This record gives sequence, structure tokens and C-alpha cells, in this order.
Amino acid sequence: MTDHEATRRQLLAEIGHWRSAVDALADFDSVAAPAAWAGLESYLQRRLREPLRAAVDALALDAATTEAAVSGGADLAGSHRRVLALRRRYFQVETVLDFYGDAVGTRTNPRLAAVLRGLDTLAADSLDVILRPLGIEPPPTLVYLGEGRGASILKANMRLWDQTSLSPVAAVKLTRHNLGHPTALFHEIGHQAAHQAGWMPELAAALEAALARRSRELAAMWAGWAGEVAADVHAFTQAGWAPLPALANVVDGTTAEVYRLPAGDPHPFPWIRVMFHAELCRSWYGPGPWDARAATWAASRTCRRRSHWVRRVSPSRRSRFGLAYSVSKISAPLWEE
Repeated sequence: MTDHEATRRQLLAEIGHWRSAVDALADFDSVAAPAAWAGLESYLQRRLREPLRAAVDALALDAATTEAAVSGGADLAGSHRRVLALRRRYFQVETVLDFYGDAVGTRTNPRLAAVLRGLDTLAADSLDVILRPLGIEPPPTLVYLGEGRGASILKANMRLWDQTSLSPVAAVKLTRHNLGHPTALFHEIGHQAAHQAGWMPELAAALEAALARRSRELAAMWAGWAGEVAADVHAFTQAGWAPLPALANVVDGTTAEVYRLPAGDPHPFPWIRVMFHAELCRSWYGPGPWDARAATWAASRTCRRRSHWVRRVSPSRRSRFGLAYSVSKISAPLWEE
């Protein structure tokens, strides 16, 4: 056997491995248990499985085409590149299936599945009331349980890890500690509503125009936070003051932490975000329990010892802390006007 023949046989063996792996992906009951799939409403199950099936079928066709080319005598260097491309695409599709499989898999427990189905409906209603009056069709929503401190969303119609498929649903992760107080759901759905309505550039421009008279840096910062501001306001309009204590629980920390302003972070830093929520409540409802929450939050996280803390951190972090503190002081009078 020549070296070329041995190399070709090795490449065909590799292709055989990946074809077997693709066949295993096609078994959706191994991606998530049948009981978990049954925890979805039938329309949602179809909406999820059809594009996932299409992604696996396309991958299987890619594998078959690669095998035919290598078997047919394609040059070895090109054949090797095709095999590596097949492997890369396999892992991309696997990542897509793992994401949705893990999300659906949180419904294996019947009691939890019932709770998540109810939250699916709540999320869908949250979108419906905003988008339908604008003539925009809302996507299906899938709520799942995930790890960590905060919620998140994979918006519908976003390109997935395989670089070809689009997310078929708005997939909202809620955390276990907030499942009994799931107001973060409205915040995450607010991201989907803002994305589909396309009003983010207008909101960013409005924030920047309103604040530029005080500080251009302040105006640019709030414009950069427009996405999170929109989502927070969406949550407020649909859940009132309930998101405020839930948010404070999640973002609470030391003085240094609540004033921390990571470069490029689209979220307002915790101190100002909590105070913004409290001011939303005050501006619509007048005096209420949000006042005590805001006063306690501000009093226990003052910057009286700022100079001591600043001496202990690096110059780069020091400048970010100082900027956050300045933003909080400059922004506060805006709420009184």
C-alpha cells in the first residue's frame, strides 16, 4: 500500500467517525429525554425540532458529499481540508443541539415543566402586548432554568453557532434562586421586543441629546446603556415595582462592586441601575416602598471611604471607579427635575 493510499484510507476512516456522530445527533431523544420534550407545548416542540432536524440533515449531507469526494480520488490536501471542515461544522451543529437540549432538559421534572410552560405563556403575552399593535409577529418563547446569578436571553432569529441556522425561538434563561420571583423574565423579553421593534437607535439618540447639556461623556455612556434601559423600562411597565427588589438582590455587593464599571459593559453599573428603577417607580406612583429601598441602598453603599479603597486598586480600575462615582453624582439631579 502506498503512502497516498494509506492517507486516503485514514481520511475515510475519519469521515466514518463523523458520519456515525452525525447519526447519533439525529436521535433527539438522546439530546433531551422524551419526558422533557413532552414538557413543551406541541407548537413549541415543532418550532424547535424542525430547524434542528434541518441542521442535522444538512450536516449529514455534507458528510456524505465529503466521503464521496475523498473516495472519488480528490487530491489529498484538499480532502484533508474538507475533513477538517466537516469536523468543525459537526461541533458547531452539536453546540446548537446541546444548547437547546440542555434548555429542554430542564423540563424532565413534571412539576418544573408545568411552571416553565406557564412562564412560556407569560413571556409570549409580554411580547404580544407590545409587538402586535405595531404589526409585528412575536416569536415563540422558551423559558428554561440555568445556572448563575442573572437571567439572559438568546433572541429569536439570531444566527446560531453553526453560522447558518437562526434561533427559532426567544430562549430565556431564568435562575433557580429567582424562579419564585421571575420578574427578570420581563427584562429579558424587553430585549426581544426592542430588537424586533428596532427602536434602540432612536432611544440611544434621545438619551444622548437629553444629557449632552450636562456632560458629553455622561450622554455617551447613557446612550451605550440604551438596550438595558429599554429592557428595564419594559419590565417596569409590565410588572410595576416588583423588579426592583429582585434586581437589587442580584446586583448587590460591596461599595467597590456596585460602582464597578467594566469597559464595554452594556449594563449600567449596579448602584445607578437600582436608583434608576426606584426613580421610575417614584415618577409614576409617587411615594412608596421603593423610597425606603432606594434610601437604604444609597446609605449603605456610600463613597465616604472612597479614597481608602482607591489607594488599594490599580490605576485602570481606579479611573473606572471614579467615572462611575461621577456619573452617579451627575445623573442624580436629573431625577429631581
